[in-house]
Amino acid sequence: MGTVPPARAGDPWTRGPVALIGAALCLAALGLHVNRVARPMLLFDDFQILAHSWTWQRAEEHLWRPHNEHVMPLGRVSTWLLVQSVGRQTWLPFAAAWQGPLAVVLGMV
Repeated sequence: MGTVPPARAGDPWTRGPVALIGAALCLAALGLHVNRVARPMLLFDDFQILAHSWTWQRAEEHLWRPHNEHVMPLGRVSTWLLVQSVGRQTWLPFAAAWQGPLAVVLGMV
């Protein structure tokens, strides 16, 4: 009742090849963002998102407030964590450039 059959000896879809394909897909997803990571800069709505997540109090206030017609509570919390983890404000564009690509890969995994 709902048991998974063991992998056969000649089955090409064992863990190894599947993990290799998954890793290649994650690297390809990161590769799509290489230009933005190589030349990080804050643009347009980045400033509003950062301002609304600069402190925990501000992030909590704006947690369910729509941004560009959609709410983004995980985005607010992750941006707050990003701001807290970056020691100096000058490093913020570099750290923010990685936030999107890493979120994509995390969603893929």
